[in-house]
Amino acid sequence: MTVTRSVRLQLSEDEARALHSAVGEAIAAGLLPTQRQDAARTVLDRLGRRVPDWLDRSPVSGEAGYLVAADAVLRALLAAEGRGRDTLTDVELAHALGDDKPAGVTIDHVLRRMQREQLIRGVRSNDRTLWITTARAGRQRLSVTHDGFGAVGRMGRRRRRRPARVDFP
Repeated sequence: MTVTRSVRLQLSEDEARALHSAVGEAIAAGLLPTQRQDAARTVLDRLGRRVPDWLDRSPVSGEAGYLVAADAVLRALLAAEGRGRDTLTDVELAHALGDDKPAGVTIDHVLRRMQREQLIRGVRSNDRTLWITTARAGRQRLSVTHDGFGAVGRMGRRRRRRPARVDFP
């Protein structure tokens, strides 16, 4: 007969959110052994029931999660270039993303897909470190999605950039 012990833990809301996020990330990244995955999902469900409004602000996943993460990667790379760094390692990039990467989206998956789509370029050094830089298509994507002027209209045509109207008294 096995005895199941329970552990009682009092957490602040921020600590509970951090735990919820960490467990979700570990499940999504496949970091947990198979025998622990059901218990981890149970913990997530119990935390979700305690604070049900978390579900209203749940992390994006799937294609939307990839798009949010890809834009965050491009912004982080361009910010590094602004500070004089042409490339970042995959580890530095993961740290630079911080909370901008949605929970449940793994950085390795995002970087591999971005390389396939030629949004970034990655080069491995002799010590197997991956160095990443923004490719031309990545720069164009970021300017189109965030600039506002390059937005694509409903019919796929580029909207014409209108000059700002200034009225003088």
